[in-house]
Amino acid sequence: MAIHKVGGRGYFRAMIYPQTRYDWVQAVKVRLSELGVELIDSPNFQCTMVIVKAIYSQHTKTETEHTLFKRTRAVVMPTKLTSDPAVGRLMGLAKRFPEKVAIRLIHQFGSIWGVIHADDSELLQVEGMGKGLLAKLKEGVGKE
Repeated sequence: MAIHKVGGRGYFRAMIYPQTRYDWVQAVKVRLSELGVELIDSPNFQCTMVIVKAIYSQHTKTETEHTLFKRTRAVVMPTKLTSDPAVGRLMGLAKRFPEKVAIRLIHQFGSIWGVIHADDSELLQVEGMGKGLLAKLKEGVGKE
């Protein structure tokens, strides 16, 4: 552990504590985190300033400007396992997505990429695919 001070040409180490143990430092960080004080490590002063700028810009945004967690989705594991892994992944994109429809979609379009980027009219022509299931698939993928 070291204490840094500002000098004429930048920062320098003013005092070094060579007997400081790493596990003690980590225990203090965990305890401070439990108390609500978060410590963010950075390798140098420039990185620290970038972190401070990012935190400040995120803190000053209004609630409507925050979009980070609005586009993420929870990973859903399919309940049925098939021999084609693309079918299981397609089933995981939307809740209660039927396995037979997923098999037909993968067979017709070749991949999940092909299914996601296909037109709505092409998807509705697949047997078992209706407007409700199409809306669930679009919602699960994040399309509007």
